[in-house]
Amino acid sequence: MEKKTMMGSSVLLALAAIVDMVVMSANCVEAAVTCADALTTIMPCKPFLVDGADKPTVPCCIGVKNVKDMASNPADRRAICECFKKAAPGMGVDPAKAEALPGLGGVQLPFPIKADIDCTKIGY
Repeated sequence: MEKKTMMGSSVLLALAAIVDMVVMSANCVEAAVTCADALTTIMPCKPFLVDGADKPTVPCCIGVKNVKDMASNPADRRAICECFKKAAPGMGVDPAKAEALPGLGGVQLPFPIKADIDCTKIGY
């Protein structure tokens, strides 16, 4: 009987180790999306974000939807968030327009576009 208990414990221990490895590898996923990809995708929004247009164009809204599709895992979401956060000031992006953009385009991004966002906390 003791042999079965030890064998059962070994199986449980091995199973726990496998689960732990799977969970850890999921947290170590590297972003597949580059900043250049994200910025190129959102470039149709430049007239609205930078040049003073009153509302985003249809190509802009499509770009925002495509960015949402690119943000398919936590690593990609954090990478896109950091990219927008760092690139926006140098490009002259109006922060209020950037924050309003997803809603105006009818897209719910998995993170807000805000200058003060902590992108490291995006994990869903």
